Amino acid sequence: MEEVTRLVSTGDCVKIWDVVSMSPLDQFNPHSSSHPLAQACWSSNNQYLVSASSSGDKLVVSSLKSSAVPVVELGDGKQQTSVCLSSSSQFVVSGGLDHGVHIWDLKTKRLHRSLKDHKEEVTCVSFNANDSYVASGSTSGDLVLHSLTTNLSSKAFGHGSNQPIHDLRLSALKRSLLGSVSDSGTVVLWDSNTQKELHVFDGAHKAPGSGLAFSPASELLVVSVGLDKKIVCYDTASKIILRSIRVDSPLTSVDFTPDGTGLVVGSTQGKIYQYDLRNSSAPTRITAAHKTSVTCLRFQSNTSKLKVSQSNTSKHKVSQTNTSKHK
Repeated sequence: MEEVTRLVSTGDCVKIWDVVSMSPLDQFNPHSSSHPLAQACWSSNNQYLVSASSSGDKLVVSSLKSSAVPVVELGDGKQQTSVCLSSSSQFVVSGGLDHGVHIWDLKTKRLHRSLKDHKEEVTCVSFNANDSYVASGSTSGDLVLHSLTTNLSSKAFGHGSNQPIHDLRLSALKRSLLGSVSDSGTVVLWDSNTQKELHVFDGAHKAPGSGLAFSPASELLVVSVGLDKKIVCYDTASKIILRSIRVDSPLTSVDFTPDGTGLVVGSTQGKIYQYDLRNSSAPTRITAAHKTSVTCLRFQSNTSKLKVSQSNTSKHKVSQTNTSKHK
């Protein structure tokens, strides 16, 4: 049996979808029901989800092995509203209303480290691809990179308090590439090694930008969405806008399909729109998903990449063994 590719969406609750049919596989809310969820992310083996709510009541790790069951609660009362898992799934980084960035160890279920580099609410956090540093953005417009190997933070960089950061992402393919989208609608590409801007797409959106995603298949493609109802695709090498797609409601979140050929975007109307980037600018499907805004969309971790690298490693070992036999 072929494994189902799943998508998680958050809003009034957590919903897990079969991507092909867009039928809901599970629905739950491990947080206080009066507050919508803010974010959720998958573990590397896709058997757990970590979620945060807009009120920051707590961080919850839920097991998906049969039906969803909360198994670990962290940061009770610490007002954590954004969350990201490391690629090993041992560490969770969170940020929120307390201005701090916190790193939690899921093995010990304890706080591992707290960083106090921001002066205002932390709106987004992310590990880089090899978990060597954490990136965070805030309502003051500051971005900070914190090295987990040296335990040192960069100086805050960004475009100032008139551009609160709404989302940031790190490219998995071009690892020094960091993208941010702000309240002004501006999208910025940064070199994370130097913290210098590579390009500013000034006013890419005519309203606050709300989401950003790098293609998992091409290091040249990045996409942003905003409350101006637009999806904007950029070429990171030529530094040009490739195309702009207009949707019928303000947009809040975005993610690429695991193969990079399509997008899912969420709206303030609680809908999820699916697009095939190889075809027209019309959505291939629209799903009524939540009673509130869709606050986050994330495809499950791409386990096929892991399997390919593991099989390549074992093939390499086999060839080495064969070579040594022939010597």
